[in-house]
Amino acid sequence: MEFSNKYWWLGVLKGIVFIILAFFVFRHPLDTLLGLAIYIGISFLFTGIMEIIGSFTISKLAPKWGWILVGGILDLIFGIIFLSNPLISASTIPFVIGIWLMIRGIFLFVDSFGAKKSGVPNWGLMMIGGIIISIFGYSISFNMLMGVLTVTSWMGFGLLIIGLFSIIEGFGLKPKS
Repeated sequence: MEFSNKYWWLGVLKGIVFIILAFFVFRHPLDTLLGLAIYIGISFLFTGIMEIIGSFTISKLAPKWGWILVGGILDLIFGIIFLSNPLISASTIPFVIGIWLMIRGIFLFVDSFGAKKSGVPNWGLMMIGGIIISIFGYSISFNMLMGVLTVTSWMGFGLLIIGLFSIIEGFGLKPKS
């Protein structure tokens, strides 16, 4: 606790950096999308590789392991597409994310029936989640302005909130004089 109290200002500084970053996101949504395209491309590559490896690992245990393999291959393909030309990817982020959400929502919806057969108690939540995710993906895909504003706005709001709470926490650790 003594270390935290001595360096309370680091939390405040971190909060200020997050708030500045949030304002950058709000002010430059297209630049934000470019950075996001690169980040998402790397994320898709990583998750795709992990899902492909995971699908082969559980192939003897899960009868429908092929769906996990398909999801992994799709993530891998999306990752390659995103990283091959980040500028084009940035302009298509809302569409690609929307399509990806629809596919993932459908997979979740289909998986809910397998979960029901396996006796998973909250299989209905999986089904509802799959439907909601698919509808949200459709909305983002076919309304590009909504997609761009949704992606960058939520990102900016998240950074702003993290910044504010970091500042509050930093001042809360400040030793009383």
